[in-house]
Amino acid sequence: MDNLRRFQGDVATREEVQQFVIDFIAEEGIKLMFERKDVSHIADAKMLIDGAFDKLHILYGIKNPPTENTNTSR
Repeated sequence: MDNLRRFQGDVATREEVQQFVIDFIAEEGIKLMFERKDVSHIADAKMLIDGAFDKLHILYGIKNPPTENTNTSR
């Protein structure tokens, strides 16, 4: 899982990979559309890919350090 943590931390690479996947799906969707085939699943695929990258960020993103509880009523 260290590779996923490094990948998540490399913002430029992560964004390029995500954009590459989205672009590929869009290109394939256009081909299918010109062939008059059903492309309704393309939107689902994009949603799943975005969800996977969101989960990657949740699992391996930089965690905010816990804040100290300070008593301001003194």
